[in-house]
Amino acid sequence: MGGAEKVMSFIYNNISRKIFSPSLLVIGFEKDNCFNINDNQVFYLNKSRLRNSYLSIINHINKDDFDIVFSSSFQLNFFLAFLKLFFPKKKFIIREASIYSEVKVFRKKSLIPIALRKYFYRKIDKIIFQSNDMKNDFIKLFKTKNNFIVINNPLQIVERPKIKLINNSFYNFINVGSLESLKGHMRIIKLLKSSNI
Repeated sequence: MGGAEKVMSFIYNNISRKIFSPSLLVIGFEKDNCFNINDNQVFYLNKSRLRNSYLSIINHINKDDFDIVFSSSFQLNFFLAFLKLFFPKKKFIIREASIYSEVKVFRKKSLIPIALRKYFYRKIDKIIFQSNDMKNDFIKLFKTKNNFIVINNPLQIVERPKIKLINNSFYNFINVGSLESLKGHMRIIKLLKSSNI
């Protein structure tokens, strides 16, 4: 599981039950769950691939009286944009977790033309981006002006271990993430280089 799954589980665990009655639909297997989610409204499709889950997702959305459908998956977001045509009264919200111009799979010849993606993405009620860079990249590529909003990733505050500070003339930084350009490592390096700390 990756960052998108972590954010989805965090939102689900912390969303107000006084305002919402959430349910979580997981495409994968319960045995593979890496996050602490204990709720009787969590449903596992037990599928290994998204393409094997489309009918189950439609049935789940159709049988339950949801007001809002929310996704944060690169592959699933487009599918939900397509489903909006069949569920016009429901609000569809997607959270983009990738910078499209940096996604190698997307840059290759896609089975779905850009024009078709533009058409369906315009149907989405709200698109959430993690940063302004991500939003601007999306607008540049898809030439669309949806109801956008930028919400940075949530921070989970954990108890920090006690460490002994050493009086050095420099700081040590650790940045954790896969070595891909879309993770923004070079942007962090440039910012540190121009900072005065």
